[in-house]
Amino acid sequence: MKRHSGFISFALFLACAGRVAGQAASPAATEPSFTMKISLRDENVKPGSEIMVNVELTNTSASEIALVRIYTGPPPYTVYVFDREGKEAPSAPFGSALRKGETAMRQNGKVRNFGAASGGPVRIAPGKTAKDGVTIERMFEFAPGTYTVRLERVDPYTKLLVKSNTVTLTVTN
Repeated sequence: MKRHSGFISFALFLACAGRVAGQAASPAATEPSFTMKISLRDENVKPGSEIMVNVELTNTSASEIALVRIYTGPPPYTVYVFDREGKEAPSAPFGSALRKGETAMRQNGKVRNFGAASGGPVRIAPGKTAKDGVTIERMFEFAPGTYTVRLERVDPYTKLLVKSNTVTLTVTN
């Protein structure tokens, strides 16, 4: 799989994200059907700590939408993490395996499968917000320092890329 500079791509699980019955997407949409706002559960963490990115998905369309939320397996987001100098944070083994499209990795002499995803669609009425989250500590090697985090996700209705805001993470000793 081709390496993409500046991010780790994850599989998009959009099979369950079809338009609610009877509703069709605009063929020439110029705006996504939702916005994505992120925040960190903890802005300051120690190396090895869980890093939870909270996600708010707000329906900006006039129709109900359904977006997939993943409970196990790779999340439906592309995660961008950069250090203070703007360099991509190094991938951890889990993140590297996902980047290569692998569904398992060898860790401590054992094979760990992680390709199967479970989850389902969350229906969001016009103007309403659904919450999601993703942990990222296993995707990157976080040394002490300051990082910026941003997520992206493809809108299954408009096929437009939805970008979140950027948040700052500080990893301390």
